This record gives sequence, C-alpha cells and structure tokens, in this order.
Amino acid sequence: MGYIDVSYQTVTFLLSVLIGGIMCIVYDILRVLHRYIIKTVLGVFVSDIIYWLMSAVAVFFLLILRCDGNPRFFVISGVIIGFSITRISASRVVFWILDKIAFYIMGILHFVFNQTERIFIHITKILIKSLLVCKKVLQHKLNLLYNHLRLKCGKKRRLKNGCSN
Repeated sequence: MGYIDVSYQTVTFLLSVLIGGIMCIVYDILRVLHRYIIKTVLGVFVSDIIYWLMSAVAVFFLLILRCDGNPRFFVISGVIIGFSITRISASRVVFWILDKIAFYIMGILHFVFNQTERIFIHITKILIKSLLVCKKVLQHKLNLLYNHLRLKCGKKRRLKNGCSN
C-alpha cells in the first residue's frame, strides 16, 4: 500500500481553488476589455480562445508541479469551485472597480486624443494659410525672378548691359 499525504493534497486543492479564483479575476479583466476595447465578434472570439488556452496551461502546470502530471479530480474540482466562489462573491465588486478604472482611463485618453487632434488641426490650418500667403507672394509679378529680370533689363537693353538670357 502506498502512503497518502493528506496535507500535500490539501495544499494542492487550496492552490487549485486559488488558481480558479485568479482565473475568474482575469476573466473579469477580459470582460472589461470586451466592453471598452475589443468590440468585434472576431476580437471577442480570439480573446476568449487565448484566455481559455492560458487557463488550460495554468491548470496543466499545476498538475505537472503538484501531481506529477496525473490528472486529479480534486484539482479540477478545486479550480471549478474557486472560479465559482469568486464569480459569485468578489467578481461583481472586482468588475465594478475595473469598469470604473477603465471608464476613467478611456475618458482621459479620449480627452488627450481630442486635444491632440485640435492642436494638429490648428497647426494644419496655420500651415495652409502660410503656404497660401507664400504662394501669393511668389506669384506676384515683381517678386518672380524671371519677371524681375525682364522688367529690369528689357529686350534691347539686355544685350547692351550684359544681361544673359
């Protein structure tokens, strides 16, 4: 008969409950991201697939490190219990807090982007006005070089004064 270490299994079960709770909190973070950033169906699908793959890897590493890779019912049930307890108890509070934080961050970013856009629009308008002024100045007959030489040298005087074509 093999020796069963109950304290080791109890610690493993508690770790699996903790990992289930962490998975629930990470899922709440993902829910907030879905609300504010990831809004397409494809984006939600891909992010959910990535979340579940990461969760599966976390449970797999727990099984490798604590149970020598053997799947144990109490580990899987501990993850489910931890996720469920966190979802029922702390998830609403965590989601509310994360939602408020994300709302204020998005508001700040929206304000910054709007102000940056206003600055660039103002700079663009100034540049366009200055380019139009430069165009008017350069188009004026007396300020163009070839018009200036034609007026100064004249057709007959050009040959006498040494003005070149």
